[in-house]
Order: sequence, then structure tokens, then C-alpha cells
Amino acid sequence: CDAITIKDMAGLISPTMARDLVTALKEETDLEVNLHSHCTSGMTLMSYQAAVEAGVDMLDTAISPFSGGTSQPPTESVVASLQNTPYDSGIDLALLSPIREYFATLYEKYKGLLDPLASKVDADVLSYQVPGGMLSNLVSQLKQQNAIDRYDDVLDEIPNVRKDLGYPPLVTPTSQIVGVQAVMNILTGERYKNITKEVKEYLKGSYGRAPAEINQEVYKKANGDEKPITCRPADLLEPELEKARKYVEEEGICKKEEDVLTYALYPKIAEKFLKGEAVAEEIPEPKTNFTSTNIPTSYDVEVDGETFNVKVLPTGYIEMEPDGNVKPSLEDALCSVMQGMIITLKVKVGDTVEEGDVVAVLEAMKMENDVKADRSGRID
Repeated sequence: CDAITIKDMAGLISPTMARDLVTALKEETDLEVNLHSHCTSGMTLMSYQAAVEAGVDMLDTAISPFSGGTSQPPTESVVASLQNTPYDSGIDLALLSPIREYFATLYEKYKGLLDPLASKVDADVLSYQVPGGMLSNLVSQLKQQNAIDRYDDVLDEIPNVRKDLGYPPLVTPTSQIVGVQAVMNILTGERYKNITKEVKEYLKGSYGRAPAEINQEVYKKANGDEKPITCRPADLLEPELEKARKYVEEEGICKKEEDVLTYALYPKIAEKFLKGEAVAEEIPEPKTNFTSTNIPTSYDVEVDGETFNVKVLPTGYIEMEPDGNVKPSLEDALCSVMQGMIITLKVKVGDTVEEGDVVAVLEAMKMENDVKADRSGRID
């Protein structure tokens, strides 16, 4: 059936906005209305209540172990709050208990992958307007690059990149395109020194027309004198599904129709996965107990000639991490700013390259990034 979903990906909708929007939609259409929001700003439960009173038909929630922060409000809390009211959902809270217990077990298993930054209320989202899913991805990606200390810098850069790109909506995939380019701008120390393939395609119009004017200096830096697309972008795509089907069948890695689609969407990663060569991601141990035997906790402090013995009692922990700077193992080696997987080599041993030439394509943070020569020379 048809329905209208209000997708508030950053948790920005206020109770008044929710009430007014739902009321208007119910007055103008006979469609069911669904409200999807995130808890990032801390307003969502109040906004859900206002939407319910305005006649919303559906609310998106998450079972409590995985709720809150950049996720949705807890299912159990929403159900309980509406019991014995005209808006009672009819859901039995007792039936939610085993579901909660199941996901609580999964949470314990995977909590080493979850970052506290993504599970807290962050009212600053009202300024930088980063969606919940994008925010949690951003934290994960910065940790992969050993650059979580640049988190605030990236948040400051995201609105600037979004403005340069003509204010694309921060939903998949354009949220990832904006976020990764912001990370690149910060980590390289120069804005648009390295522009991802996806940003170049977006600027050309491969994802459709930008909502607002694009920064032409950024466009020229990305695509030179190449003209933007003026037709429907999908009309320029070559049919790929049958080509993908033929390849996976020839390689003997197609066991079901889903495998064809997986390969068509993610050819580099899917081939390793379908061949059984992919290695399961190691789940880190959750950071719960941190002790140190080499840091003194007792000191003799002299004040005005009198000595006092002072003991320092730990109330938390400080995680000491090694320097994230990558040092090349070979003299005169070219280092990428980003950590990732090389998917294409553009040169071979003996080739001569000029400064700025693309020598490899690196997949990092789900985007393809050019690795450029930092000087002219020969490949050894």
C-alpha cells in the first residue's frame, strides 16, 4: 500500500514541526503517514508524542539494546507510553521481552564495535545536521584511519563540503559522498587535494541535478573542462546485470540469484566473499577494564618545606594509543593519506610518472580514492 514517510535522518524534527507536518499531511491526503527519526538531538520522544496526537499512523523504533543516540527511540518505551490511551498500539509488552533479551545478547557480543560517541545525545547536531547513520559511520571510519582526534574538525567541514556540492540531501548515498570528502579534506590538510571518484561523478550530474548551485571552482578542480550531464543520468548506463551473471557463472561462484546482484553491486569485495576468501572481521574486546602497573599512583609532594604523601586513585581510564602516523617501510616510498585496499594499479615497475599522476586507486570508507605521485620519478 502507498504511504508517506517523514524521514528525519538527523533527529532534527521538533514537537511543533512534527505536529504541524503530520496534521497537514493528514488533511491533504488519505495516505498513512510514518515518522522516522533518530535520538541524536534528544528531542525525538517528545516529537513522537506530538506526531501521535496529530494522527501519525506509524513510528519507527529500535529494540532497547540498540536504541538511543544515533539510533531510534526504544520500542518498549514507545509502546508503554501509549498504553491505556486512544493511541494504544495493541502490542503486548511481555512479548517484547524475549526479543529484547535476544538482542541484549548480541549487543554484548558486538559492543566492542560500538563507539560511545554514537550512543549519546549530541545537541550540536542541530547545528551541523549530520544524520544518525552518517554520524556512526563517521566515527567508525575515523577510527579506521587512526584519526578520531579529528572528529570535530570533520564535523565543521561537512557543512562546507555540502555547500560546495550544492546542498545534496544527507541520505544514502550522498551523505557518504559528502562525509568521506570532508574526511579527505581534513586528513590531507588541503581542501579537495584528493577528490573521490564519487564526488567527481556527483558534480557531473551522475546522481541527478544538485538542489542548489555547485561551487564551480571545485567542479573545475574535479572534472576540468568536462561538461556536466544534462540528460537523465540512468540513460547513460550500460546494462550490467547480464554481464555480471555471465561472469559469476563462468567463475563458478553463483549459487543463487542473490549472488548475481551482490557481484553487480560490489564486484571487488563480492568476488572474494563468494569465493570463500573473505575473512570475518575480528570483533575487538570491549574496553571495560584498563589497568597500568608502570604509572605511579603515590607521590611525595613538598609544600612550603613540609612533605605530604599523595595517592592518586583512578576514577576512569586513559587509553594510550600508538602514533597513527604511517612510516613507509621502504626509502622514498609513496604513502597514501588513507588506509584501505588497493583495487587498481595504474603503473608498473619501470614506468615514469610526473607529480600528480594517479598511480593507484584505493578503496577506503566505501569510496574510491586516487593515490597520486607526490613527485616525479620512476617506479622501482
